[in-house]
Amino acid sequence: MQDNKLKIWIENGLNNKANVEVLFIKYDGILNIKKPINSKFDCIDTNMMNNDDDDDDSKFRNYIITTNQIYNFEKLFYNSIKDGFIFIEDKESIKKFIYAIETKDISICNEIKFSLVKPVSLRIIHKYSREDIEIFIKNRESILKAMNYKYVKFDEEDLEYFLEVYYKRNILIAAFIQKLYRLVNLDFIKRKKNIGSLLSEILSTSSKTHTPKQIGVVFIGKKPTNIKAYNLNINQVELNIKNKIATNLFKFTFNELDIATIAKITELSIKRVENIYKKIFLK
Repeated sequence: MQDNKLKIWIENGLNNKANVEVLFIKYDGILNIKKPINSKFDCIDTNMMNNDDDDDDSKFRNYIITTNQIYNFEKLFYNSIKDGFIFIEDKESIKKFIYAIETKDISICNEIKFSLVKPVSLRIIHKYSREDIEIFIKNRESILKAMNYKYVKFDEEDLEYFLEVYYKRNILIAAFIQKLYRLVNLDFIKRKKNIGSLLSEILSTSSKTHTPKQIGVVFIGKKPTNIKAYNLNINQVELNIKNKIATNLFKFTFNELDIATIAKITELSIKRVENIYKKIFLK
């Protein structure tokens, strides 16, 4: 439960133990918190930081951080949330949170409103219903936007289009799934190319350019154009294996098997087997 997590977080700090998650609050008087002796609560006021602190390799650990200027240190911010984070925005809840630390009274945590955000497996998320995945995206993005106003949310029309294509055609637009990967994993640092490789492994297919006809979904006001996408109707790994089997059958049976027979064995289309034949023998 979330309230238990906040209790554990504060209790760890009171006992001088490190927490995995960083805690963010919207509060200007963070440096005035009276921390108990031998506790481990390190407070960072982003108003007091400079641009030299915005380092790719830097990471906050067991800190309470204000979000008032966090937009100036995006690299540091995104590098710090990868393991999950806690965010308190409500003013009354912030007062109770500070009270819990200063008085060591963690029972009040049950009255504190907060968000606990953790990385989630994309394999789980992409099996969600359309309604559930839309709720997940909007909830998570609203938290990130509240913390960092520079965070760019999904355009609502684009999101509707992406979801329509996915749930009607079983096709994932690359721009959508790339951003969703970052959102579920809280990883806004990894390069696009690296994410693409991970997605190909997770989805068992690679990203290819699709025509509007192949996408098969038209939205009013959205200009039809070629677009990169993952067609989940095609298992690329399985297809590659079948292609390899067909190639080897042609090479090692020396015309003992014809195109139709190999197509039947490999469960490939006649046209695809013909193309494999041409590549081998009609170079």
